[in-house]
Amino acid sequence: MSRMLYSETYPVQKGDFVRAGEASARIKRALRQLGVDSDKLRRASVAAYESEINLIIHSLGGTLSLEVTPEEIIIISKDRGPGIKDISLAMKEGWSTAGDSIREMGFGAGMGLPNMKRHSDFFDISSSEDGTRRICCATAAKHLVQTLKRHFAPIFVRRLSLSIAVKKQSRKETAVKGDRRESVLSFRYTGQGKMHRLHKLS
Repeated sequence: MSRMLYSETYPVQKGDFVRAGEASARIKRALRQLGVDSDKLRRASVAAYESEINLIIHSLGGTLSLEVTPEEIIIISKDRGPGIKDISLAMKEGWSTAGDSIREMGFGAGMGLPNMKRHSDFFDISSSEDGTRRICCATAAKHLVQTLKRHFAPIFVRRLSLSIAVKKQSRKETAVKGDRRESVLSFRYTGQGKMHRLHKLS
């Protein structure tokens, strides 16, 4: 199982067009801070936005989640119903069940699910009366680990701890030339823009 570098879930309410786009914007910001390249960032942002709007228009509310591993960027949206009766029909460009009031606001053009699939390396959707789950996955995020280690960036990384072993020469003069002392420094990202040293062993 791949190590989780970042994980976050955002609630999305039915019909909340006032806050439409907020969750996907936070996902885009997190991916940018993680150092995702521009092409992957654009594709993931489109998939996240379409997923969020789909939840607002067609569901009873749900969640939009981002998961990042060294291999994948995964966007998962889940709702509480009412479900999609015909997924194959819903996947067709231009097909939509959105009402006139939704279309007048510029939404409901029937491109949501097709755009999610188009901007994903892997796309999966399953649905029942209890709800629908959409998974958009982009590969090739391997550079993220190197980026974190190189910059120690104060980014919003949770569930991530990094231990670094370093050797340094003792500042104290000793009777034996070349005497060295090994120290182990352990750091943890708090997700609040700070990196704290937990302990030091000499």
